[in-house]
Amino acid sequence: LYTYIGHVLFSQRKYTEALEQYDRALGVLRRSLGDVNPLTAEAHHLISIVHFNQRNYHRALEHLQEAHRVRKTFFNVAHPQIKMDLDTLRQLELLSVVSSATSQ
Repeated sequence: LYTYIGHVLFSQRKYTEALEQYDRALGVLRRSLGDVNPLTAEAHHLISIVHFNQRNYHRALEHLQEAHRVRKTFFNVAHPQIKMDLDTLRQLELLSVVSSATSQ
């Protein structure tokens, strides 16, 4: 339920409120399914997207790294999701470095 509310809020560009809902969803998923579950990985992925849209690239990177770490336990390296994660991680790492350098 929290994830769906988050989707609606995200589509309305209410990123702070969407993030709160995705965080709630992540908490519920962790308690019920554990940290290593594809749904938990998806929640981390959604949180990373919100942080990206808020231009908080460092936090987006952290959550995408966690999503990728979990997904690697379920999918092999040839899986399309793993490949997309790696491409996005490389881009976020670059954005995070550039963002840190320009804010100093």
